[in-house]
Amino acid sequence: MTSSTLLKERLPTLLRVEAANYWEIEDHIEQLAEQPAEVQQEILRQVEAIWPVSQALCFIFLDQVPKALQCLHHSQLSAWVNATLDVYEKDGLQQAHRFMAEVEANFLCQIRGEAGISLVEASGRLLPYLRGLAGFELELAAATEVYTDGKTIFLPPEITLFREKSLNFLTYKLLASCQWALLAGGTFDLRLDPEQPPLSELSEPVAEMLKHHRQSWPVQPFPANFWNLFPQPELAADLFTLLETRRLLARLRDELPGLMRDSAVVLAQLHRQRPEAAMQRDKNRLLEALSQWLLQGQIKGDWPAAEQERLSRALELLDGESTPPESATPATTLNQTSALYQFLAQLPGEYRPEDYQPLLGGRLRPAAVAASRQQQREEQRQRFIKALGLVLPPTADGQEESPEATTRQAPSPPTSEHAALMPPPPGPPPESPEAEQPGTRQPEYITLGEQEIKLPEELRELAREIRDDLGRIPEHYISAALEQAGGGMATGAGPDAAAEEQAPPAGALVYDEWDYRRAGFRKNWCTLVEKKLPPVRSRFIEQTMAKYQGPWRLLKRQFEMMRLSQRFLRRQRDGDEIDLDAAIEAFSDLRAGQAASDKLFIRLTRDQRDIATFFLVDMSYSTEGWINTAIKETLVLICEALRVLGDRHAIYGFSGMRRSRSELYHIKHLDEDYDQAVQDRISGITPQDYTRMGPPIRHLTRMLSDTDARIRLLIIISDGKPEDYDDYKGDYAIEDTRHALIEAKNAGIHPFCITIDRQAHDYIPHLFGAVNYIFIDQVKRLPLRMPEIYRALTT
Repeated sequence: MTSSTLLKERLPTLLRVEAANYWEIEDHIEQLAEQPAEVQQEILRQVEAIWPVSQALCFIFLDQVPKALQCLHHSQLSAWVNATLDVYEKDGLQQAHRFMAEVEANFLCQIRGEAGISLVEASGRLLPYLRGLAGFELELAAATEVYTDGKTIFLPPEITLFREKSLNFLTYKLLASCQWALLAGGTFDLRLDPEQPPLSELSEPVAEMLKHHRQSWPVQPFPANFWNLFPQPELAADLFTLLETRRLLARLRDELPGLMRDSAVVLAQLHRQRPEAAMQRDKNRLLEALSQWLLQGQIKGDWPAAEQERLSRALELLDGESTPPESATPATTLNQTSALYQFLAQLPGEYRPEDYQPLLGGRLRPAAVAASRQQQREEQRQRFIKALGLVLPPTADGQEESPEATTRQAPSPPTSEHAALMPPPPGPPPESPEAEQPGTRQPEYITLGEQEIKLPEELRELAREIRDDLGRIPEHYISAALEQAGGGMATGAGPDAAAEEQAPPAGALVYDEWDYRRAGFRKNWCTLVEKKLPPVRSRFIEQTMAKYQGPWRLLKRQFEMMRLSQRFLRRQRDGDEIDLDAAIEAFSDLRAGQAASDKLFIRLTRDQRDIATFFLVDMSYSTEGWINTAIKETLVLICEALRVLGDRHAIYGFSGMRRSRSELYHIKHLDEDYDQAVQDRISGITPQDYTRMGPPIRHLTRMLSDTDARIRLLIIISDGKPEDYDDYKGDYAIEDTRHALIEAKNAGIHPFCITIDRQAHDYIPHLFGAVNYIFIDQVKRLPLRMPEIYRALTT
């Protein structure tokens, strides 16, 4: 059998190409027919490996393999294909196409040990190191510039500084450690309050400058409020960052000597890659010289002798502080920045910040740090108020307080003026169990008037976090918790008394609620408010996809097969091939003297998917813990699969408290792309309040009814139990939810429930029907069921 015959016979069989469509692979056969038989055998073996994974990728392989064989031996094709499949299963078809198209850079360099390392690859080892160093849950994310917002450290998506991966990983480690040192070293913590006397560590010129600018103080976080005191803020910012990098490197040498000893080769390489200082212009020349001096103690290239005096003067100012760098503080950096700025300002020429390349510390972004800290404080405030409100006894008249929650009875209802969080007493009473257990943390108490309430462990930890950040527990935190416990949650006039007195907020929507006891609706009973879910920048999406890499491959293949469904349409006026049956029939009609049809072609078409899916995600307090994590992971897998499939979908979360405060959280609108903003909102899904299902179901039913789609789905992801703080419990809550689902069905919408729970409940079939729900106790089981269920729902 000749090599060309081998390809002609086996390739159509492997690709399942019918004789009528042979033209699709004819070009590939012609290109590969000249290859030796052993090469063609190897190509056919790789086709067998790729085809079951992705048909599209297989055709890309046939396009690219002739070019690849120019630099690869045929024995390397298997490794090349395996590497490509890894890229495909991780990043999709487009990235796999790019990987194949650049075989030299993406594959051969790896074989020769010249490969860089990506942040995704390095994160597995880098993130535990960083969190152990910081002592809290820092995150990593890719960005074009190195910086931190206080909660996430942003690093380059890939480092190719060295040929050895170990040195590229060490570079990541050094960059991440420098960003940690910025946070641990107090770079963003100094507060230059214009109402207070200047810091004692500041030099007299800096103190006078702050005093002079008190009346026109810039409303910006530190150190930006310091930079903007200078005529050229960009120059002051780059000087401050350069000097802070010097201080932090000295701190790292003192605290992490092993890392800095190993990183000497990284610093030397960074020094070699910097431009020659003598080639820079004006003020940039001296700033570049200082940067190189701080990296290696020498300047790259020949430094002009005429400017040696300027450099010596700048180094004198740099070392003018008596404090050694490892013991310096941000105030030390302020003094050095001011002195160097005044010296540079006297030099001729301009400063061009776009021409200056920052050192390994990157450029500081104090506004991002301030925004991140403000968001964290707001989250802590809300968690503290909610947790403390649940601990405090109700204060309405006639409401008895729980004897377990107090140690002394207050003579009158407490107010915020008489409330305070008290530190733990010197030691527990002798009869206390804590006295018998050495090392047990002593309890903290809240005093309400003359009443003391012991705080649970979780609330004590939260109170300590707030104290560490703000120095104290703000009084309005306690006032808000008292209002929630005594006003918003008081039940002296019935569970719904407080809610009925509140007017609906602006823009609120009002819905009926079904009361099965009277077989009728309670008219205009529930108020629903649409709210924005604050995004959270984290690695949750990336970690989820890595965690479920195996099940995701199966899920992706299943959905790709659904997307590629296609069929032949016969008797068309135009098409890809001639319809022989129609042509014979037309010829017969002509011979018989009748008018012949012009529909003589066959056209290959893909079925158009006209589907709109709304996901309603339970964000109630009952989902806290593993259920909330499982819901988010399930949502990530489904959204990634629907992105492959191309179906339109929207995502909303729901929670609330009482009929007057049902809340719907926007995560993704129907026509919104599944982009970084949506992913950040998914990461930000956190447990809120209660599970009143009726209003959000009725609202999404209305939205879906206004959506033009052939198939409309409402998929609810929940732990399955409808319940609220008031009388929305038991049979009443189940029957209202069931009636809302019946209303959706009557509107032509198909509701379905994915229940994340460890056990099945009898009320779920009653709510959704016998075949309109699934129980998932492990997210890994989702890929085994979801394609089958979604196919059944959408066909």
